[in-house]
Amino acid sequence: MLQELVSHITESRWREVFLLVVEMLPSYSADQLLRLMKQQVDLIMTHDEKLQEFLRWIKQKSGDMNNDYYPLVAIRFFYVHCEYVDGLSLLSSDELLIADIFNVYIVDDTEIGSLDVDRQLYHLLGFCNCSWFSPKDAIARGIDYILDCFSVPSAIQNELQQLKYDLPEFPDVNEETEKFEQIWANFSPVLTERLRDIMVKYLNIGHNWQFSDEQRYLLIDYYNANEFLLECLDCDCYVSREVRQEIEETLLLPSGLNTPKIVE
Repeated sequence: MLQELVSHITESRWREVFLLVVEMLPSYSADQLLRLMKQQVDLIMTHDEKLQEFLRWIKQKSGDMNNDYYPLVAIRFFYVHCEYVDGLSLLSSDELLIADIFNVYIVDDTEIGSLDVDRQLYHLLGFCNCSWFSPKDAIARGIDYILDCFSVPSAIQNELQQLKYDLPEFPDVNEETEKFEQIWANFSPVLTERLRDIMVKYLNIGHNWQFSDEQRYLLIDYYNANEFLLECLDCDCYVSREVRQEIEETLLLPSGLNTPKIVE
């Protein structure tokens, strides 16, 4: 029965059923259900090599972070969100979810400068997906914010300063819409390429993965399912501490590293 239930892990209309069942089960059965859910989630992308490459990058990037503040799984969620999910504007609440479950306030926390710099660069890159922005100097302000508020390596400082110098003079989009659109249409691809070059070269972020539509849908299902696993772990259920820790530590890992230990 539980095996049949977990086959619906990617269907949003089944979420209330999962939550109800996991809260009703005794500890041993809740452990079994969460393990089965985790196994089903891992199967979503296990046969796609390019998506596995993406997860290997996530593991490497989170492992490169020198921090004593956040668990690695929270860093993995952060980079999945910034690198791809945020670019698609798929979710708006996952940072709150991370904060609630892991006590990780990444966006507003200035204690970890490297994460904040990365987040601000992703934010700048997000302009490239917009058809307009306001105020007209918003991109320049974003660059100034990074340079003024964070400790940034000199090489990145120089490239960002040059990028700011090369920005065209944007008119107010509300007053000269057509002129703004023309200038932005010409400069947006340039901004995208130069920002990606900076982010990839110096920070190993901002990659252009060029996933197919099918891979995008798989990644969406995978991310949402992992987020839902966290929600189930955080609900009022009787999952053992050992299983909870095993599942959390193996979320968002590539095949071969994502299976929690089996506790007899």
